[in-house]
Amino acid sequence: MKTSGKYSYYKIFAFEAGIADSVIIQVLTSGAVQKVLYVNTAYSAYPIQVWVVIPVNYSSQSKFLMGMSGINRDASNIASYWLSFANSNNYVIAAPEFDTTNWSSDAYILGNMFTGSSGSGSLNPQAKWSFNIVEQIHRELYKACGLVDSTYELWGHSAGAQFVHRLCFFLPDNLISRYIAGNAGWYTCPDLTTAFPWGAQNSKLNLSNSDLLAFTMRNLIIMRGTADTTRDASLNTDSNSDAEGLNRYTRAAYFYNSGLSKNSGLTWKLVDVQGVGHDDQKMATAAGNYILANLPTVIPDASASWVLTKDGAPETIGNVTATTIDTTTSTNIVGFTGHTFADTSYTGLVLGATGSTSWPAETGYLPTADLSGVTNGTVTNNRYIQFKVSPVGNRTLTVNKITLSLTESGTATNIMAVAGYSTNGTNFTTFNANGTAGDSLPSNTTKSMITVPSLTVISGGSVTVRITLWRKATTSATKSCVYLGPVVITGSTSLVNAVSLEKNGLKNFELSQNYPNPFNPSTMITYQLPAETKVNLTVYNSLGCEVTTLVNEMQVSGSHSARFNAFNMPSGTYFYRLQAGTAVKTGKMILLK
Repeated sequence: MKTSGKYSYYKIFAFEAGIADSVIIQVLTSGAVQKVLYVNTAYSAYPIQVWVVIPVNYSSQSKFLMGMSGINRDASNIASYWLSFANSNNYVIAAPEFDTTNWSSDAYILGNMFTGSSGSGSLNPQAKWSFNIVEQIHRELYKACGLVDSTYELWGHSAGAQFVHRLCFFLPDNLISRYIAGNAGWYTCPDLTTAFPWGAQNSKLNLSNSDLLAFTMRNLIIMRGTADTTRDASLNTDSNSDAEGLNRYTRAAYFYNSGLSKNSGLTWKLVDVQGVGHDDQKMATAAGNYILANLPTVIPDASASWVLTKDGAPETIGNVTATTIDTTTSTNIVGFTGHTFADTSYTGLVLGATGSTSWPAETGYLPTADLSGVTNGTVTNNRYIQFKVSPVGNRTLTVNKITLSLTESGTATNIMAVAGYSTNGTNFTTFNANGTAGDSLPSNTTKSMITVPSLTVISGGSVTVRITLWRKATTSATKSCVYLGPVVITGSTSLVNAVSLEKNGLKNFELSQNYPNPFNPSTMITYQLPAETKVNLTVYNSLGCEVTTLVNEMQVSGSHSARFNAFNMPSGTYFYRLQAGTAVKTGKMILLK
């Protein structure tokens, strides 16, 4: 159903054998700001509008960014500020709107951690923290969008920046790759001698020095506009806030230095945005630019390359300038589910010549004056173009299908062609076209060559496609050429699991004892991975009930750690279970309050 100004959705009913069920599906279009309604079980009476952007090039490979609004709670504007970035860089944007009617200032910027204001009253259960609600909104949207990457960026401006840095402090989400706080009005510093919410001193939170150190080791970016120096009406000017500085610009430095005082190995970044004041739109633009300039290292799933050769050596460029056609191209592929070689350097590439003594400088044409490079008779050591896809890292590559097309244009049947595939680069199996060997190209005819070889190669291997040309011994070489259409290699990659890695001698899959242990209220769990793999780290209570999932994502090889916070959990024995690929290890820890 569709109602003007409201949400557009389908409600689907199913009835069978006296059983009835239904589901509501909301349909979103790409490239525009839209809203969805999120209902949290802890606050079912206060549904939250979430303003969403689905990028124009949306796919399972899209990234995710959550944007938190300032004092005006104008989440729709926040989403619109990120619209261009989303469409240009393939990001899903979500901006939840914690309206002022149902969410007071403390319920928003202080995370709704306490029943009273400024840390008074009792501690709310974590399910009611607005920090937790934002994390749950991400989980729901990320799954609904079918995204491969479960991580996301969290950005906020002004009051939203207060929300961001405190979530980073008190309820860090292991799926957040980067916290970006822009122009916060005031801060909660990692200082146990200063009362909450300006510091970390609060008996109900019961924080330890290790909790503060963990905060200083998170990926927090503090952005401040160099012109945000006005003491405007929305700035807190109480004595505790003024102790951090008289404006937002100086308070950001105070907060950064408080982290540096706690930990000389501080991992936070303090970033100045030149000439910008308290402007959420300009700060959003600056944050987007920062993200693009500081992208995390991406591990590709596969690499692809192609080269044109003549008698085993790269083809000379000849009469066409080097800027017109490149004879060697390679690229990395992230999220490989198939790769199309469709670069203009060879799409429609002419493998041959018209007999002219000079070749016109046109993009996509191979510069040759004649067919001297295509010798008579034998298939070996002739001109060929070769395409190769290889798995990267500890991956297995499976190829399901390879397609290409060759077209001869000439006055005589004088060009022969054969296309084949190989997993060793030496022994090639000939393609079939419509059930017949694809080796002869009649004049002015297109031949599509298709195979489903079900090829599988491991790390270090590759699948190669080679198209070789030669001419009949008794025919003229003039007035004939061959056009090559796009080459498409489809398949998938998968990680070699931890068990297989151990069989190969990589046995450093380790799960360390949590530290400290016993602990109150938080502890660190450290583990070692021998290679990139899917990781799940889950905590259970003594009854075997799941308490929380700390990690559920792809992780690279090396040492990793995750912090378990047990603010509202009773003393007792807990278990943590680490699964990496198919390998599983378990540890025991004690919460002692």
